[in-house]
Amino acid sequence: MTERTTWDEVKANQAARDTRSARERDAHRAAVSLRFDVAQLVHDLRTSAGLTQRQLADRMGTTQSVISRLEQAGRLPTLEMLRRIAVATGADLRLLARYAGGADTDVAIGA
Repeated sequence: MTERTTWDEVKANQAARDTRSARERDAHRAAVSLRFDVAQLVHDLRTSAGLTQRQLADRMGTTQSVISRLEQAGRLPTLEMLRRIAVATGADLRLLARYAGGADTDVAIGA
């Protein structure tokens, strides 16, 4: 009978083969997490506006496949692309910088 490998063993084997530093791994994880968070945002903006991917793409002057890639976290949109999404969905999208001293800077991206 074949022995089963546990999930912890799989993760340990992958970690042993990973030659990146802890800092590089953390940076990679953060980048992937950001892509998925933004993908969810794009999906939520579109569905809240009651639009299909094709309708959103038409309003933005792009293709449905571009919207699909954004929603699948296959690509991180530029600020200009986020602005176009906000305008097309009627969303008030803002970029917030919160400084260590407590002050905030808030910049409107779209709508």
